[in-house]
Amino acid sequence: MMAEALKLWIENFFQTVEVFMSQSDIEPGTRWAGRLNEELEKSDYGIVCLTPENLHSDWILFEAGALSKQVQTSRLTPLLFQLSEANVSSPLSQFQCLQANENGIRKMVDAINRNLDKPLKADKVENTFQVWKQKLFDNIAEIPIKYDKPLPDLRKDREILEEILLYTRNQTLREANIARIREMQETEIRQMNKKDLALFVRSVLKRLTEGLTTPEMIQMKNTLKIAAEIINDNFPDMKDVADQLTVVVSGKKKKS
Repeated sequence: MMAEALKLWIENFFQTVEVFMSQSDIEPGTRWAGRLNEELEKSDYGIVCLTPENLHSDWILFEAGALSKQVQTSRLTPLLFQLSEANVSSPLSQFQCLQANENGIRKMVDAINRNLDKPLKADKVENTFQVWKQKLFDNIAEIPIKYDKPLPDLRKDREILEEILLYTRNQTLREANIARIREMQETEIRQMNKKDLALFVRSVLKRLTEGLTTPEMIQMKNTLKIAAEIINDNFPDMKDVADQLTVVVSGKKKKS
């Protein structure tokens, strides 16, 4: 019921967005696995509706895992209904969860909008949200809060601490890599051979997908700009790579 309410609401909100929901959009008699994989391959954003009833469902974990292979981590949102983040265990806890309330839905809308080919302007998003939000919350309020099974127990302290430790280690490694790239001087980059430069560019591009802060994003793009200039000057056979880097830096899609 949560997913059905969201599907209709999101399509009305954005109009240009097409929402696929596995339960309602797979025709009877269709090979569901093939149809599901086909849709996942062309999906840009995923929402996993988590409730007390489905929190530990194998099917939910399967679909979330399939989604995570197709979209970036920042584009997969577990939406919590009658749950807190303390109820969510790994692997779903690795994603940024949102509550199914006004604040959470607004953040989800902003995330979807950022990933559109032609994002709506901020004032348009705000005005549309104010017009449509009550419709969604009215539909959510109609969902019966009745469970056949008891609510899951809160996760054990040790499990939560181990997860925090793993996250902290990964974050430390990520920040160290970002710092290494940021501190690298232009002269060092210009001294790289073709192979080393290609590996370096690949590492910078990877950092761009990891949820950087605005200053870090600017720094990474400046580094790519320098790399594109070096490639154009020293490695003319890699001009296509330089052109692609220029597109990434400018944020504009390259015309075919």
